[in-house]
Amino acid sequence: MKRYFLLFLLAALACGCSDSEGDTPIGTGSETQQPVSADEILPRRLVSVDVTSTGNTSYSETYAYDEQGRLTSLTRSGEGYSDTYTYTYADNTIVQGKTTFQLQDGRAVLVRMNEGSDFWTEMKFDYDAAGYVASLLSTEAEGFYCDCAVTYAANGVSYKVRGDEWSETLSIEFDRAGLNNLNLDFYGGFCDIFGAFTDEYPEALLLGVGGQRLRYLPKTIQESSVDEDGSYNSETRYVYHMDGDYLSEVEIHQDGELSRRIAFHYE
Repeated sequence: MKRYFLLFLLAALACGCSDSEGDTPIGTGSETQQPVSADEILPRRLVSVDVTSTGNTSYSETYAYDEQGRLTSLTRSGEGYSDTYTYTYADNTIVQGKTTFQLQDGRAVLVRMNEGSDFWTEMKFDYDAAGYVASLLSTEAEGFYCDCAVTYAANGVSYKVRGDEWSETLSIEFDRAGLNNLNLDFYGGFCDIFGAFTDEYPEALLLGVGGQRLRYLPKTIQESSVDEDGSYNSETRYVYHMDGDYLSEVEIHQDGELSRRIAFHYE
């Protein structure tokens, strides 16, 4: 599912990359956050989404659940293709294809993907005392690794990237009118830029094992990066449409231009 996880979905955390491992930085400030309580999660289940880009590319995703409300399958369909990803649950593990999530106290602490004997990827999660993710460390075959730290403030959250030849900061401002209260935690997926760095964290959020849930949806994301070719700055803005208490559509604007729309369907 990693390669195909919703690009629109509050796509998750970024990490910088280098070729030798160091100390993973630790984020701060999660005591400013107010968690979403269990009784605030909306009762109707999200069963599908439709995504349409301004380039007329479209696809849909459908979701199935077990009796405990856990995600058991995700099917992504577009023109001429349909792929299904299934999840199986055991004591302290979730398995999807070649990817295994190892859990501790209900949170992912290690995600490992084996794509053959010559390539593998691992991601480690560290949490603070409040249960929010504080840092991530991703390691691949041949010693390649990347890490990042998360810092929380009352009005948003930021991700500091550490790289060998580049650096990056993502600053997210909350939309305080938009509660992150669907049955699936889509925070990582809405911030679609995260998927370019690491897919494991958005997937952990979707499965509900990515630590404490952020209360509000993102309003804007400011991205700043510097590498050997210079600097890059970008802004992503989200506009939400509601049907009563339920999110019905999201417009995603990239640098002032509408890039795609996502429609939500429930049962």
